[in-house]
Amino acid sequence: MTKERLRNYRTLTLEVQTLTDSIERTTARLEGLSSPVITGLPGGGHAADHMGELLDRLETLRIMYCDKLLALTIEQRAIEEAIDSLEPRQRTLCRLRYIRGMSWEKICCEIHLECR
Repeated sequence: MTKERLRNYRTLTLEVQTLTDSIERTTARLEGLSSPVITGLPGGGHAADHMGELLDRLETLRIMYCDKLLALTIEQRAIEEAIDSLEPRQRTLCRLRYIRGMSWEKICCEIHLECR
């Protein structure tokens, strides 16, 4: 595990939340769209075509978000597994620094080392 991957953890977490929100909004839009009313009047077919295209595009977008979310969560899990393989004190330091984003000074105070 590299420091760069550890440093990216907080960004990954934010991106996971953003994608999760996007999936929820897109799913709500898909569920909220209703089928067009068929009146039997001429010229009504274009609305149905557009609605179908819109639904297809929204579903494609939702699938893309899900694929990205999967990739990010795989990376998060790899980082978590690497941290879990460390000794307890190292795990604590990595979690405070890279997952919670604390400064080294605050970490020293947190774990009761000499604070300045």
